[in-house]
Amino acid sequence: QYQQQPGVPFSLFVYSDTAVELEEMPPVVPPEYVTTQTSGRWTAETAGGCTNSIWDFFRNPQVLLGIPSGGAEVICFLECPAEHTVNLRCFQSCLGAQPKLLRSAVTSGPYRQGCAVLRLTLPAGEHVLLPSTYQKGIVADFALRVHARAPVTLTP
Repeated sequence: QYQQQPGVPFSLFVYSDTAVELEEMPPVVPPEYVTTQTSGRWTAETAGGCTNSIWDFFRNPQVLLGIPSGGAEVICFLECPAEHTVNLRCFQSCLGAQPKLLRSAVTSGPYRQGCAVLRLTLPAGEHVLLPSTYQKGIVADFALRVHARAPVTLTP
């Protein structure tokens, strides 16, 4: 998932006793969206793991996300090597990522192997994206891509 894989040929068979019509799904990211990306790394100092240890969790890298005036719907993708389980949280506050704001942060959901996706609408201003692995102490690279109708900024 972290490294781009070539297309894989496949066949799809559908068996039904009634008429079935298959349609291609729309793209996850609409073609008119602009992509902004950055890369980062969990190091021995910044690999805080999940919220099981709240103080260690906030050692994870934090990326400042700037949203232009008018706000924006954003689709955020966090990718890393497939052997790691990851999550992405967005703190919608100019105060940044703080323990007291954890319950109000938007999460990508359960930790998933190699990738996390977060789709949300944000008001204009600065927000904080916090990527984390489930297990603390994992040293690994990650890529963070944010797709939106208008350009956004990402500052590690």
